[in-house]
Amino acid sequence: IGEIIQALEESGMKDETIIIYTSDHGDFVGNHGMVEKAAAGQNVYEDILNIPLIIKYPGQSKGNVKYELVSQVDIMPTLLEMIGVECGELKHPLQGISLHKLMQENISPVREYVISESWSQAAVITRDYKLGIMLDPTDYRRKFDYRDFGDMFFNRRTDPLELQNGIKDKEYAMQISLLKSYYAEFQQIYPDIGKQQVLQSFINK
Repeated sequence: IGEIIQALEESGMKDETIIIYTSDHGDFVGNHGMVEKAAAGQNVYEDILNIPLIIKYPGQSKGNVKYELVSQVDIMPTLLEMIGVECGELKHPLQGISLHKLMQENISPVREYVISESWSQAAVITRDYKLGIMLDPTDYRRKFDYRDFGDMFFNRRTDPLELQNGIKDKEYAMQISLLKSYYAEFQQIYPDIGKQQVLQSFINK
Protein backbone atom coordinates (compact mmCIF):
# COMPACT_ATOMS: atom_id res chain seq x y z
CA ILE A 1 0.00 0.00 0.00
CA GLY A 2 2.85 2.32 0.87
CA GLU A 3 4.50 1.66 -2.49
CA ILE A 4 1.25 2.49 -4.32
CA ILE A 5 0.87 5.77 -2.44
CA GLN A 6 4.53 6.58 -3.05
CA ALA A 7 4.05 5.98 -6.77
CA LEU A 8 1.05 8.33 -6.77
CA GLU A 9 3.12 10.99 -4.99
CA GLU A 10 6.02 10.63 -7.42
CA SER A 11 3.70 10.85 -10.42
CA GLY A 12 1.97 13.92 -9.03
CA MET A 13 -1.41 12.15 -9.02
CA LYS A 14 -1.98 11.70 -5.29
CA ASP A 15 -4.08 14.85 -4.91
CA GLU A 16 -6.42 13.78 -7.70
CA THR A 17 -6.76 10.08 -6.91
CA ILE A 18 -9.46 8.34 -4.87
CA ILE A 19 -7.96 5.40 -2.96
CA ILE A 20 -10.15 2.50 -1.84
CA TYR A 21 -8.92 -0.31 0.40
CA THR A 22 -11.21 -3.32 0.84
CA SER A 23 -11.36 -7.12 0.54
CA ASP A 24 -13.64 -9.69 -1.05
CA HIS A 25 -14.07 -11.69 2.17
CA GLY A 26 -12.63 -12.34 5.61
CA ASP A 27 -11.13 -15.52 7.05
CA PHE A 28 -12.37 -17.86 9.76
CA VAL A 29 -8.86 -18.70 11.04
CA GLY A 30 -10.42 -21.45 13.15
CA ASN A 31 -13.52 -19.65 14.40
CA HIS A 32 -16.68 -21.79 14.27
CA GLY A 33 -14.37 -24.73 13.54
CA MET A 34 -13.63 -23.51 10.01
CA VAL A 35 -10.70 -22.08 8.08
CA GLU A 36 -10.37 -19.78 5.08
CA LYS A 37 -13.87 -18.92 3.77
CA ALA A 38 -15.33 -22.41 4.30
CA ALA A 39 -18.47 -22.76 2.18
CA ALA A 40 -20.54 -24.00 5.12
CA GLY A 41 -20.58 -20.50 6.56
CA GLN A 42 -19.00 -18.19 4.02
CA ASN A 43 -22.04 -15.97 3.67
CA VAL A 44 -23.46 -15.85 7.18
CA TYR A 45 -20.81 -15.26 9.84
CA GLU A 46 -19.18 -11.90 10.61
CA ASP A 47 -15.76 -13.50 10.28
CA ILE A 48 -16.31 -13.53 6.52
CA LEU A 49 -18.76 -10.66 5.95
CA ASN A 50 -17.24 -7.93 8.13
CA ILE A 51 -14.45 -6.67 5.89
CA PRO A 52 -12.49 -3.40 5.77
CA LEU A 53 -13.67 -0.51 3.64
CA ILE A 54 -11.41 2.54 3.65
CA ILE A 55 -12.03 5.38 1.20
CA LYS A 56 -9.54 8.24 0.92
CA TYR A 57 -10.25 11.12 -1.39
CA PRO A 58 -8.44 14.38 -2.15
CA GLY A 59 -9.14 17.26 0.20
CA GLN A 60 -9.80 15.17 3.31
CA SER A 61 -7.19 15.95 5.96
CA LYS A 62 -8.23 13.46 8.64
CA GLY A 63 -10.00 10.15 8.80
CA ASN A 64 -13.16 9.11 10.61
CA VAL A 65 -14.23 5.64 11.68
CA LYS A 66 -17.89 4.82 11.06
CA TYR A 67 -20.00 1.85 12.10
CA GLU A 68 -22.83 1.71 9.58
CA LEU A 69 -24.72 -0.85 7.50
CA VAL A 70 -22.69 -0.53 4.31
CA SER A 71 -21.81 -2.91 1.52
CA GLN A 72 -19.41 -3.09 -1.39
CA VAL A 73 -22.33 -2.40 -3.71
CA ASP A 74 -22.20 1.12 -2.24
CA ILE A 75 -18.79 1.79 -3.79
CA MET A 76 -20.05 2.45 -7.32
CA PRO A 77 -22.78 5.00 -6.45
CA THR A 78 -20.38 6.64 -3.98
CA LEU A 79 -17.72 7.12 -6.64
CA LEU A 80 -20.26 8.38 -9.17
CA GLU A 81 -21.50 11.05 -6.76
CA MET A 82 -17.98 12.00 -5.69
CA ILE A 83 -16.95 12.74 -9.29
CA GLY A 84 -20.29 14.26 -10.27
CA VAL A 85 -21.47 11.63 -12.76
CA GLU A 86 -25.19 10.98 -13.20
CA CYS A 87 -26.30 7.35 -13.48
CA GLY A 88 -29.02 8.13 -16.03
CA GLU A 89 -31.58 5.55 -17.02
CA LEU A 90 -30.58 2.06 -15.92
CA LYS A 91 -32.16 -1.21 -16.99
CA HIS A 92 -31.84 -2.49 -13.43
CA PRO A 93 -31.61 -0.33 -10.28
CA LEU A 94 -28.28 -0.02 -8.47
CA GLN A 95 -28.27 -2.07 -5.28
CA GLY A 96 -26.02 0.34 -3.44
CA ILE A 97 -26.41 3.83 -2.04
CA SER A 98 -23.89 6.64 -2.03
CA LEU A 99 -21.83 7.08 1.13
CA HIS A 100 -20.63 10.52 0.09
CA LYS A 101 -22.76 12.41 2.61
CA LEU A 102 -21.63 10.02 5.35
CA MET A 103 -18.01 10.87 4.59
CA GLN A 104 -18.44 14.58 3.94
CA GLU A 105 -21.24 15.64 6.27
CA ASN A 106 -21.45 12.75 8.79
CA ILE A 107 -25.00 12.00 7.61
CA SER A 108 -25.78 8.31 8.09
CA PRO A 109 -27.42 6.48 5.17
CA VAL A 110 -31.10 5.65 5.57
CA ARG A 111 -31.05 1.88 5.44
CA GLU A 112 -32.95 -0.77 7.37
CA TYR A 113 -30.89 -3.74 6.24
CA VAL A 114 -28.17 -5.06 3.94
CA ILE A 115 -28.14 -8.35 2.05
CA SER A 116 -25.18 -10.56 1.25
CA GLU A 117 -25.95 -13.43 -1.09
CA SER A 118 -24.02 -16.29 -2.63
CA TRP A 119 -24.99 -19.46 -4.46
CA SER A 120 -25.60 -21.29 -1.19
CA GLN A 121 -26.47 -18.74 1.49
CA ALA A 122 -28.03 -15.35 2.02
CA ALA A 123 -27.55 -13.13 5.04
CA VAL A 124 -30.04 -10.43 6.00
CA ILE A 125 -28.35 -7.99 8.37
CA THR A 126 -29.81 -5.18 10.46
CA ARG A 127 -28.15 -3.19 13.22
CA ASP A 128 -29.34 -5.63 15.88
CA TYR A 129 -30.05 -8.94 14.17
CA LYS A 130 -28.89 -11.27 11.41
CA LEU A 131 -30.75 -14.00 9.54
CA GLY A 132 -28.76 -16.63 7.64
CA ILE A 133 -30.76 -18.47 4.96
CA MET A 134 -29.56 -21.66 3.29
CA LEU A 135 -30.40 -21.53 -0.41
CA ASP A 136 -31.01 -24.09 -3.11
CA PRO A 137 -27.53 -24.21 -4.69
CA THR A 138 -28.99 -25.00 -8.14
CA ASP A 139 -28.20 -28.16 -10.06
CA TYR A 140 -24.55 -27.39 -10.78
CA ARG A 141 -23.75 -27.12 -7.06
CA ARG A 142 -25.93 -29.98 -5.84
CA LYS A 143 -22.99 -31.90 -4.37
CA PHE A 144 -22.25 -28.86 -2.19
CA ASP A 145 -25.75 -28.57 -0.76
CA TYR A 146 -25.50 -27.25 2.81
CA ARG A 147 -29.21 -26.81 3.52
CA ASP A 148 -29.10 -29.60 6.12
CA PHE A 149 -27.24 -27.14 8.35
CA GLY A 150 -30.46 -25.14 8.59
CA ASP A 151 -31.11 -21.42 8.76
CA MET A 152 -29.51 -19.30 11.47
CA PHE A 153 -30.54 -16.26 13.48
CA PHE A 154 -28.27 -14.19 15.70
CA ASN A 155 -28.85 -11.35 18.12
CA ARG A 156 -25.97 -9.06 17.23
CA ARG A 157 -26.27 -7.06 20.45
CA THR A 158 -26.09 -9.92 22.97
CA ASP A 159 -24.21 -12.48 20.88
CA PRO A 160 -21.56 -10.64 18.82
CA LEU A 161 -19.53 -13.83 18.33
CA GLU A 162 -22.58 -15.55 16.80
CA LEU A 163 -22.51 -18.63 18.98
CA GLN A 164 -26.22 -18.93 19.86
CA ASN A 165 -28.47 -19.83 16.94
CA GLY A 166 -31.91 -18.48 17.83
CA ILE A 167 -33.74 -19.61 14.68
CA LYS A 168 -36.11 -21.81 16.73
CA ASP A 169 -36.47 -19.38 19.63
CA LYS A 170 -40.08 -18.16 19.83
CA GLU A 171 -38.84 -14.96 21.42
CA TYR A 172 -37.39 -13.93 18.06
CA ALA A 173 -40.32 -15.00 15.87
CA MET A 174 -41.28 -11.42 15.02
CA GLN A 175 -37.72 -10.36 14.16
CA ILE A 176 -37.16 -13.48 12.03
CA SER A 177 -40.37 -12.81 10.13
CA LEU A 178 -39.32 -9.20 9.52
CA LEU A 179 -35.89 -10.19 8.20
CA LYS A 180 -37.50 -12.78 5.92
CA SER A 181 -39.72 -10.04 4.52
CA TYR A 182 -36.62 -7.91 3.86
CA TYR A 183 -35.12 -10.76 1.84
CA ALA A 184 -38.35 -11.21 -0.12
CA GLU A 185 -38.32 -7.48 -0.87
CA PHE A 186 -34.70 -7.69 -2.02
CA GLN A 187 -35.48 -10.60 -4.35
CA GLN A 188 -38.39 -8.70 -5.85
CA ILE A 189 -36.38 -5.55 -6.53
CA TYR A 190 -33.10 -7.07 -7.73
CA PRO A 191 -33.14 -9.96 -10.25
CA ASP A 192 -30.68 -12.82 -9.75
CA ILE A 193 -28.94 -12.11 -13.05
CA GLY A 194 -25.51 -13.22 -11.88
CA LYS A 195 -26.69 -16.54 -10.50
CA GLN A 196 -28.61 -17.31 -13.68
CA GLN A 197 -25.62 -16.44 -15.85
CA VAL A 198 -23.35 -18.75 -13.85
CA LEU A 199 -25.93 -21.52 -14.05
CA GLN A 200 -26.28 -21.06 -17.80
CA SER A 201 -22.52 -21.20 -18.27
CA PHE A 202 -22.42 -24.61 -16.57
CA ILE A 203 -25.35 -25.84 -18.63
CA ASN A 204 -23.61 -24.77 -21.84
CA LYS A 205 -20.52 -26.77 -20.88
